[in-house]
Amino acid sequence: MAAACATLLIDGGGGDEFNVVIESFSLSPSQITLGQTCSFTATARNTGTLGSPTGLVVQLLVDGTVAASTTLPSIPAGGEVPLSGNISPNQEGVFNICIQLQTKPADRLCQTLTVSGGSTPDCTEGTYRCLGYTRQKCVGGQWTDYEQNSPDCGYPTPECTDGETRCDGTTLQQCFNGSWVDMEYNSLECTDVPEPGPGWLDYLKEHAVGIGLLSIAAIGGLGIMMTQKKKY
Repeated sequence: MAAACATLLIDGGGGDEFNVVIESFSLSPSQITLGQTCSFTATARNTGTLGSPTGLVVQLLVDGTVAASTTLPSIPAGGEVPLSGNISPNQEGVFNICIQLQTKPADRLCQTLTVSGGSTPDCTEGTYRCLGYTRQKCVGGQWTDYEQNSPDCGYPTPECTDGETRCDGTTLQQCFNGSWVDMEYNSLECTDVPEPGPGWLDYLKEHAVGIGLLSIAAIGGLGIMMTQKKKY
C-alpha cells in the first residue's frame, strides 16, 4: 500500500539538515477475532545529511486516540530504527490504526484493522466426553476424537482374540470379532478319548483256548444230564 511518509524537516544551518520519516507501516494480520493479537511494524529513517537529535516521539493511534508512544534515539544520517508492537482489541469493530511523529500529526500513516466476535469454546481444555463408543478430548476449545471403541464409553471388552479356538464341552469354538462362535459339535478335538491299553478284548485273546475247553465241558455236561433224564 503506497502512502505518504510522516516527515520532519529541520534546518541544520549552512544548508545541512536531517530528515526523519516514518515508512513501511503495516498490520499483520489486518483481520482478527476477539482474543487474537495483531502485530504492526514500521521504520523510522533519517534521509538527511545530519544525525537527528534525541527526543523525537512516535505515536500509535487507534481511531484518533493515542494508544502507545515511544521516543526515538538519535538516528545518524542515512540510518534507520525499526518500530514494532502488538495490538489486542477488547471489542468488535473496524478500527483506524495510525502511526505518526508527534510534531507532524498531519503526515500520519494509517491502516484498517477489522475485529470480529470470537466464538465461545465448545468445551473446557483437557476434558473428555463420550460420543457413542468414541472417547473425545477437548483441544483448543473443540471436541476431537481421542479413542475409538473406548471401554470408558461402554464399548464391550472383547471375550477373546480373533482366531483363537477353545472347547466348550464337546463343541469346538473359534473367536470372531471378539466373541466365541460354535464351529463344530461333538468335535474330536474336544472329546477325551483314552489311549488304548489292556482290557477285556485282550483278556479274551490271551485266554481263548481255556474258554473254548470250558464251553465244550459245559456242553458235555448238559448232554449227560439230558441222557440221564431219558433213563428214568
